[in-house]
Amino acid sequence: MTSVRSEKAYEKYAWVLLFVSSALFLPTSFFFIHSFFVMPYVATTGDLSDILAGSPPIATWIRGIFRDTAIAQLGLGIFGMSIAAVSYRRDERWAWYALWYLPIAWLAYIASQALLGRGLVPPSLLLVLSLLGLLLPVRRFWPRDG
Repeated sequence: MTSVRSEKAYEKYAWVLLFVSSALFLPTSFFFIHSFFVMPYVATTGDLSDILAGSPPIATWIRGIFRDTAIAQLGLGIFGMSIAAVSYRRDERWAWYALWYLPIAWLAYIASQALLGRGLVPPSLLLVLSLLGLLLPVRRFWPRDG
């Protein structure tokens, strides 16, 4: 005799938390892509504009690093959104494992912000959001036998 398990709303819509957590990679990546592809120089107060102006080869190298990071971040956002919207919604276990990159990425971001002495509340909320998206529906992926 098999028991039918009723699906709870927080289990059914947990993919939305992961989708939103992944989608939040996009605004910053678009900003950096725009800044380093369209605008030839970053010129805001408190940045490295003075140093970069004095050394064009280093400026080119640093812009390349930021540009490549922004493109990778865009890829991570699209990757997470597509997995959350399709495979995670279908309860495919590999998607649950694959989306663990989100809390790891947000944890790394929190660590970098802590080293720089910046605010930790927004990235901490994103860490909690992605963890909730992974842990709330854990019984959908691994139902208890018997």
